[in-house]
Amino acid sequence: MTDARMTGCPHTFISSLPKTSIIVCYFNESPSVLIRMINSIIDRTPLELIQEILLVDDSSEWQVVAGIDLLTPNILAEASLQAADYQKKHPQWGMVKFLRTPSNQGLIRAKVFGARKARGEILVFLDSHCEVNQQWLQPLLERIKEKPERVVCPIIDIIDLDTMKYVESPVCKGGLNWGLTFK
Repeated sequence: MTDARMTGCPHTFISSLPKTSIIVCYFNESPSVLIRMINSIIDRTPLELIQEILLVDDSSEWQVVAGIDLLTPNILAEASLQAADYQKKHPQWGMVKFLRTPSNQGLIRAKVFGARKARGEILVFLDSHCEVNQQWLQPLLERIKEKPERVVCPIIDIIDLDTMKYVESPVCKGGLNWGLTFK
């Protein structure tokens, strides 16, 4: 993946940024898409900034753990065994925690479910079908550290649905109105 940051973006950041919990909610997401997304986070984020990565399965019709579809009757026991085995081969995946809502809650309630389980000082929510770029997290954390009441959003690039090719997005600005509608 190319470094798609604008030329004006800094390449160095203040030290001692807060640790974050990255929360990813999904429903019936393809295992390959989840693995690609998690690997992009692990490969392109300083691990010392990540408290944990919480994958919240909103009661998918199948369950995905460590990239493995689990269709067995004893899903939870099987899931923890297979996830532990995967984490032995890929130790940085040890920060990935798998959660499952008791029933399908919808995206917002699944995010709240994940937020209640999170231990990081800052919560970052990502879609399950995205991929992060180089130094994506540091500017967000830096802005929050400067002014803790800020709500920040990154530039969200595109992964082509048909080709899975990464496509840079133009810089767009938006804001919230009093009804909390983003425009």
